[in-house]
Amino acid sequence: MTTRPEDENVPLERLREDYKDAFEEWATEVNHLQTVSKCAPDDAPVVQEAEGRVEAAHKTYQDSRDRLADDIAVGVDNRSDQES
Repeated sequence: MTTRPEDENVPLERLREDYKDAFEEWATEVNHLQTVSKCAPDDAPVVQEAEGRVEAAHKTYQDSRDRLADDIAVGVDNRSDQES
């Protein structure tokens, strides 16, 4: 049987909310990058800063997605074990 590590025992609803929030933040940062890219040269500090923020937001989104997927997989494994 697969179980969650104690330090990652976060309710599924919280993981879903974190995932949603991270996706929205990433989308916001991408939108900001697109906006500043229209107004400034690619090598301008404001564009480079926006690119860094997009990368950071994307990493946060990927991490929250992975935590949610892992939690869902654990739930499926636990249900399968209980049915056996």
